[in-house]
Amino acid sequence: MGSELKVVASKITYIINTINQLPQCKSFRVGLIGYRDHPPQDRSFVTRTFPLTSDLPFILTAVNHLHASGGGDIPEALDPALYDLLRMNWQESSVKHAVLNTDA
Repeated sequence: MGSELKVVASKITYIINTINQLPQCKSFRVGLIGYRDHPPQDRSFVTRTFPLTSDLPFILTAVNHLHASGGGDIPEALDPALYDLLRMNWQESSVKHAVLNTDA
């Protein structure tokens, strides 16, 4: 997943920059949730949340510093990541989108 993660980071960077340049995009916030395998496959973290922010360089730096770890086939910590997604600092009136990338 390591080399694929670089491609994913590149694509996410492209998407964020493209949306940010749209004339109709007056307010734009992005967040990130990284997740790994559940222990004992990986013990570094289950999920790591970067809250929604308009600080796009901060999020792009976070995206580009993600790295793969663990290596087990299952169980991925997708459920905790989706739970964290629902608990993010969403604005009530905002249009909400989520992009999921997984190797499992």
